[in-house]
Amino acid sequence: MASVVVRLHWNALLRMRERGATEQEVVDTVLRGERVAARAGRVAFRRRIASPGEWRGRPFRTKHVVVHAVRDGDGWLAITILVDYVRRRERRR
Repeated sequence: MASVVVRLHWNALLRMRERGATEQEVVDTVLRGERVAARAGRVAFRRRIASPGEWRGRPFRTKHVVVHAVRDGDGWLAITILVDYVRRRERRR
């Protein structure tokens, strides 16, 4: 079985840095996250990362990472990254 390669577009690199995601979080989101359809023939991968921390001086409990990507040969090309920081405990439904 061939390994899946995740490449990062220059826009994804910029968004990662400005929104606080690491390269490892982005790759893990593509490889292990939930896959959903997105606009323009893209695929979105989402993942919740439970690792309390601080972003821009404010504490958070969970980081939600969303990666928009397109197929690139045998792998994926990450186009952009979205990150949402959750401060309080999430409610169960």
